[in-house]
Amino acid sequence: MEKKLNKDYVCIYRTPSHDQLAIIKSLLDSNEIPYFIENEHFASLIGVSDGAVNFGIMIKTSYSEEAKELLNEIIQPKDK
Repeated sequence: MEKKLNKDYVCIYRTPSHDQLAIIKSLLDSNEIPYFIENEHFASLIGVSDGAVNFGIMIKTSYSEEAKELLNEIIQPKDK
């Protein structure tokens, strides 16, 4: 799922899970991939639990393919 919000960053994944978000952030940080998390501050302001807010993983466009490859290693499609 890729959604362009501006010319510099693209949303490559969404998750409602704080645990999954922490793993993704750690992976992106350790690989020095520029990113920000859409809705992260909103969730902390209202103190919501998992599932109440969908976090968008926003990656600098020039790093999006590298980030997708990294995330594919930890995020597996769920069986239908």
